[in-house]
Amino acid sequence: MHKCQRRRVLQREKLVFNGHKNYRANHLKITETFIMLYLQFSYTYLGFYLLNSHYRVVEFASFSLRR
Repeated sequence: MHKCQRRRVLQREKLVFNGHKNYRANHLKITETFIMLYLQFSYTYLGFYLLNSHYRVVEFASFSLRR
């Protein structure tokens, strides 16, 4: 193998390896964003649920107090 050829092959392998690394990093980033979005949605849902139950409890308390 000629020296120049070998260098080219090494460069190509390096490119492939870097591409794989970048792909993994991007994949992790995407997964991270999905997890964050899921957590945000679940937290908002939980907040709404808690607000609803709180209002229900208040309504029930006022109703029983009026009686």
